[in-house]
Amino acid sequence: MNTKEIINKLLVENLRCEVIEISDETESHIGHSGYIPGVSSHFSVKVISYTFENKSKIERHKMIYGILKELLTNNSIHALKLQLYSPTEVTDY
Repeated sequence: MNTKEIINKLLVENLRCEVIEISDETESHIGHSGYIPGVSSHFSVKVISYTFENKSKIERHKMIYGILKELLTNNSIHALKLQLYSPTEVTDY
């Protein structure tokens, strides 16, 4: 299982998700810190989840960092862009 698939699996297992979109943005970081040719390590994640209802942006980010802690600490993820919403905050998903 690759890192993108592991991220998806962990989020599905730990959040009540309506939408999960994960993009590997590693190739757009060529020449930047943390870029290793052939290794996916830069990701953009969009999640719409009822779990985020009444949670601040910081609380939501902490939840994701907690879920993905092992991937972040073992350098499987070097960069992580997060877009986290509750279903009541978006009209079209």
